Amino acid sequence: MLNLDTHILIHALQGSLKTSEKKLLASQPWSISAIVLWELSKLVQLGRIAVNLDDPEVKVRLSGIHV
Repeated sequence: MLNLDTHILIHALQGSLKTSEKKLLASQPWSISAIVLWELSKLVQLGRIAVNLDDPEVKVRLSGIHV
């Protein structure tokens, strides 16, 4: 299981990872610390990142992550 930090999770949700990073993330289930969800929502709320947390695809991806 890969434990992702906020930075990597954001890039994964935005689809801005390198091919080698995508392969690595596809090879194992993801896990995150609970604070990463708070950080993600705060960054969206403050307009610092452009991730639509209401997007069904984002919701599916987030729901599959072990917290």
